Amino acid sequence: MNRIVEKRRGVFRITFLTFSITIAISSLLIILAMSLYPGGNFAGLDIDRFSLVYNGLCDMREVIAINGEPNLASSILVKMGITGISIATTFFFGALCFLFQRKRSTKYLSIIASLFGVAQGPLFAMIILLPASYEVHMTFVVLAPLFQYLAVILYTIVYLFDKGLPKVNVVSFLVLAITTIVFIIIVGIASGVGGNFHYITNRLGTNLFNFISIIIYIIQGLGLFFYLKKTTHMVPIEIT
Repeated sequence: MNRIVEKRRGVFRITFLTFSITIAISSLLIILAMSLYPGGNFAGLDIDRFSLVYNGLCDMREVIAINGEPNLASSILVKMGITGISIATTFFFGALCFLFQRKRSTKYLSIIASLFGVAQGPLFAMIILLPASYEVHMTFVVLAPLFQYLAVILYTIVYLFDKGLPKVNVVSFLVLAITTIVFIIIVGIASGVGGNFHYITNRLGTNLFNFISIIIYIIQGLGLFFYLKKTTHMVPIEIT
């Protein structure tokens, strides 16, 4: 932790608490959007409502659902939810690197990790908000999670090097990093198999990964909020 965090402890506490609250509210909006989605998916299957197995969040973004029914409420809610998560994660990763400026071993790696974390927020928002061609849309679909994976894995390494943060933050990010690696491997295998297995693996895997990420993000924010609530920290000598 550096002097900026010590002097602005209250600001950082509010930032991390607001992050957790925003993530929680935004996830509820997305769940509500799922419950209101009339149905339809790009696999052409006749499935009512939102299916974790056959639908992705971007299926809900249009005011007319894939099955041709009106989808205004679900479209608005999913856009609000994704926008909230995108903004929250952008600020979270932007603030997180300030906690790791004491050691050279974590200072620069945390900055690199935060660059990926800050970038993934707007990229995820573009998946839902930007009316674009299929090629442009898929570019965001690939880049957004890739930047998120890199941010999570790099920050897990930073957490393991820095022993000062709460155990709940270290363990939860380690779980997310392991989940990320396993998910990437499974998707890679599924892409080689192809067909319905690839489609289902991408849809179901992405939906489950998103909800695991949401839970761990909430834990991260609350863990850092209570960590900064302590008043016994000494101001360390910064290494430049």
